[in-house]
Amino acid sequence: MNGINKLAVVETHEIGKNVQIAEFAIVRESVRLGNNIRIHPHVIIEGDVTIDDGAEILAGVVIGAALSDGSGTSNSAGAESVRIGAGTRIGANTIIHFGVEIGTEAVIGSGVVLMPGVVVGEKANIAAGAVVTRNVPAGMMVENIPARRVMKIVRSGEIFVHDLAILESENIGRGTKIWANAHILPGARIGKDCNICDHVFIENDVVIGDRVTIKCGVQIWDGARIEDDVFIGPNVTFTNDLFPRSKCYPEKFLSISIKKGASIGANATLLAGITIGENAMIGAGAVVTKDVPANAVVVGNPAKIIRYLDGK
Repeated sequence: MNGINKLAVVETHEIGKNVQIAEFAIVRESVRLGNNIRIHPHVIIEGDVTIDDGAEILAGVVIGAALSDGSGTSNSAGAESVRIGAGTRIGANTIIHFGVEIGTEAVIGSGVVLMPGVVVGEKANIAAGAVVTRNVPAGMMVENIPARRVMKIVRSGEIFVHDLAILESENIGRGTKIWANAHILPGARIGKDCNICDHVFIENDVVIGDRVTIKCGVQIWDGARIEDDVFIGPNVTFTNDLFPRSKCYPEKFLSISIKKGASIGANATLLAGITIGENAMIGAGAVVTKDVPANAVVVGNPAKIIRYLDGK
């Protein structure tokens, strides 16, 4: 059963079941409301607006607002529609302009402004007072004026993503930090509590374990497999093709495997197809052309074993 306060102005007939509309709310004729929606006092909804099931709109929100055309009057002619996904919560005194689309279960804080045409992904979180001028990916938290992303929430928990990083993968473990100008492609898989520093590039067919540190300026190409607790120093070079030619691609790129607890020193070069054993240590600037045994320390060009960390 719907509960529409007698002091509300409700012109639409497209109302689902169990919709609650409080006093002094205004809902215009072209608005479409799903089921189990709650609209608080002093909300204004106008224009081509669709609100899906389970959404809650707190007091003082304006949905379908038009920007001024510069003459002091608003202009909504030809404006796009607004869509608010199921289970979304919109905080008090938020303004949502025409053309905005909000995904399911998003949380919009109080006093937010969503500018025309912005798309907010599902389960995104917009902090109070933010002014959102560009799209917000699914699961992303943004804040400030203009709004900037501060972290992404994924199924495995929370991670930190710098505003200047490009994170396309959703397979990132809890506690991982991704810093400025890093770029991670969609197919990459990264474990828990990793630290991905500035200017790191990680291609698609890459698997990285837990507690891995990747310092600045590293590029990790398809085929790399990096186990838990590995350290990769700044500007380490990975390769995956022993005979590269422009626009010529092998059927399958060669893999580099780095086993648990190994450390790769700054500016080392790893040739395609090699395996670095557990707890091995690669000296700075080394050029590694063949497999390195567990616990071995190698240096030079080509890299040679100088000793073993376990006393061998």
